[in-house]
Amino acid sequence: MKSKKEIEDWVFNAARGSCPLIPAGKYVQREEPDFLITSESGRIGLELTELLHPAKDGERRPVAEESRHNRVVQRAEQLYRSMPNAKPIKVSVGFNYGIEYDEKAMAQSLARFVLAHSHLGSRAATFCDNLPVLFFFIRLDSHEPGRAWWGGESGGYTLPDVYKELALTITAKNNKLPAYRTNLPGIPIWLLIYTGVAVSRSMSIPHGLEEWRQPFGFDRVIFFACIERNCSEILPA
Repeated sequence: MKSKKEIEDWVFNAARGSCPLIPAGKYVQREEPDFLITSESGRIGLELTELLHPAKDGERRPVAEESRHNRVVQRAEQLYRSMPNAKPIKVSVGFNYGIEYDEKAMAQSLARFVLAHSHLGSRAATFCDNLPVLFFFIRLDSHEPGRAWWGGESGGYTLPDVYKELALTITAKNNKLPAYRTNLPGIPIWLLIYTGVAVSRSMSIPHGLEEWRQPFGFDRVIFFACIERNCSEILPA
């Protein structure tokens, strides 16, 4: 698994390769802000932050649920492989959201379900009824038995969600701007907001963003969508 700094470095270079607003030149990673860029036109401090899908109606954010879901599937696979008469099989699942569940109990339920139905996996059987409460489908397939078990995530969001999360993210980072300016005095400080490539993390740049305004004190704010390799500048109110 990549470290936070490795992810930030990858995102920064992906953004710089896709967005002409970000100047070329040497850079170093640091803290508060995350990067110092030295270009022909001077130096720039750049803070990097991820825009995440919002939580819905009291639920956890999708990215937080994804971590829990991964733990359930991995634990279920380990339990299944330790069971007597368990044969190699590929398992794919889809998840229900907005429910309370115990990770250990759901892993045990999934492992037991697979064991009870694994004899049907030779014809790639998909089940949608009478499943453990966490899952809205379970698919069994013995054609690729060596593959790790897999869980698919959903990542629905609305246009207002994007603008709301952008405003909250910019405000939160703007509150830290005095520290960035203290650490790099006399140097322009930019904010680069990005969305990831996973379903639970990706969001598109909304049409009309160039007309949207949000108060901030950064010298520039840029929004970069990793999955589209597209960027747009956000202007201050």
